[in-house]
Amino acid sequence: MAVQEKVAAADSKNAFAQASLARTYRQLGDIFSGQGSFNESIDRYQKSITGLEQLLVVDPKNAGLSVDLAESSLRLGNCLVISAGKAETIGVKITRLRDALKSQKRSVDIFEGLKAQNMLNKAAEESLANAQKNWAQTGDEIAKLLAK
Repeated sequence: MAVQEKVAAADSKNAFAQASLARTYRQLGDIFSGQGSFNESIDRYQKSITGLEQLLVVDPKNAGLSVDLAESSLRLGNCLVISAGKAETIGVKITRLRDALKSQKRSVDIFEGLKAQNMLNKAAEESLANAQKNWAQTGDEIAKLLAK
């Protein structure tokens, strides 16, 4: 990890190094999430998203980077949903769920945009279906909380 960060920092125009670092951050987010370390997980997913956004500024038509951004956004949203379940107050829970909803919606929008351009493979189409399902469930959860 430290080597990847040094390589990426030393050559900010090295798209391969930047993309690799963003994917590593997402993988670390997955690991921290699996361990229940949600703050660390959220931080890593956000770093992944930031790196991918910067790459897409330079190469906006790169479908692979767009899929990576959609995946990182979905995982951030899913992590926020889990962390919302551990929130101690209803206000914190609703805030986290709203943030999750935004992140999941972004994922859906990216995947749907790629699908409209026939740029999704089977795995990405499955991720789209998962993103749509999770986004709908998060919206339903927010609605239930607000109805109380």
